[in-house]
Amino acid sequence: MLTPLPDTKPAEEQPSPGALRASREPDPAAALVRVAVALYHYQPAAHEIEAKLEAAGDKEAAARSRVVREEIDEALKDGGLAIDDPQGKPFAEVIENVSVIAWRQQPGVAGEIVCQVLEPIVRRGGTIVRRGKVVMAKSPSP
Repeated sequence: MLTPLPDTKPAEEQPSPGALRASREPDPAAALVRVAVALYHYQPAAHEIEAKLEAAGDKEAAARSRVVREEIDEALKDGGLAIDDPQGKPFAEVIENVSVIAWRQQPGVAGEIVCQVLEPIVRRGGTIVRRGKVVMAKSPSP
C-alpha cells in the first residue's frame, strides 16, 4: 500500500474534477465563446455528414442536422458573437488578432499567410474576446 506524501490528502478525499468545476462561478460569456470555437470545428464534419445523409436518401436527417447547426449559429449571433476564420489571410492582416503557434516553409506561398487555423478569432460587437491560434506559412529562403 502506498502512503500519501506529506501535505497531500488521500485520493478519496481529493475533490473530483466535476466538483472543482461546480465550485467555480459560472461564466456564461466564456461558455458561449467555447461553443463558438466548437461550432467552427464541427462545421466541416457536419457538412460532410449532411451530404452523405442526402446521398443515402435520408434527406430528413440531413435537414435536421442542418437546422440544429444553423440554430446554434443564430444563437451565437443573437449573443453578439461572430466567428472570424483567418485561413489564407496575410500575416499583417491578422497579427493583432491571433497567436502564431508555428511557422512552416511552404514552396509557392506568396508572402506570409495563415495556412492552418487551430482556433478561430471570436469577436463580440467588434471586440476580440478570444484570439485565434494559427500556423503561418512562408516561402523557403533562397
